[in-house]
Amino acid sequence: AELAHLIGTGQTSFQFSAFSLSIQPDAKDPTRFALTLDQGGLGMPDRDYYLKPEFAAKKQAYEAYVARMLHLVGWRDADVRAKDVVALETGIAEAHWPRVELRDPDKTYNPASVASLTEKAPGFDWTAWLDGAGVTVQQADAVKIIVGEPSAITAQAKLLGSEPLPVLQAWLAFHLANNAASTLSSPFVNASYDFN
Repeated sequence: AELAHLIGTGQTSFQFSAFSLSIQPDAKDPTRFALTLDQGGLGMPDRDYYLKPEFAAKKQAYEAYVARMLHLVGWRDADVRAKDVVALETGIAEAHWPRVELRDPDKTYNPASVASLTEKAPGFDWTAWLDGAGVTVQQADAVKIIVGEPSAITAQAKLLGSEPLPVLQAWLAFHLANNAASTLSSPFVNASYDFN
């Protein structure tokens, strides 16, 4: 619950959120707004960077960047944890929907209550995550949650629920440093600039 809450704070801070949450006009009822829940959790632009052979060099550079940032924050076993972080994100990428499927407005419109989200995507504390994002269960249910990629959200929740805590901690530590790099000291700014 504490981890899910922390990840939820990524909606309004430098913290990293494993999922994307936004307020959008309801695609099937433009007179109202809905919360949209979409796949997330990747440090590179999309799933192809993790899965396609032509991006292997970029994936290797990303792993080196993760290690560099973890070294800068003084993370123990930074090189090993960098491999773990990239392996975790590769698992998430395997669950993500490809871009062509994301363009289908019917496939990406899946209303859900918090209770049904908890039932269909177990392994992750959705109530704590929403609380971290500043949304109560009652608010979420009142406006409706539109799940964009149900199978990806389910797989990602399962993955986060089964991943060892030290890997999740390193993953969040890297992304926190990465998200805040431009406001930190020169070594962080330079590392971010060199990679990006």
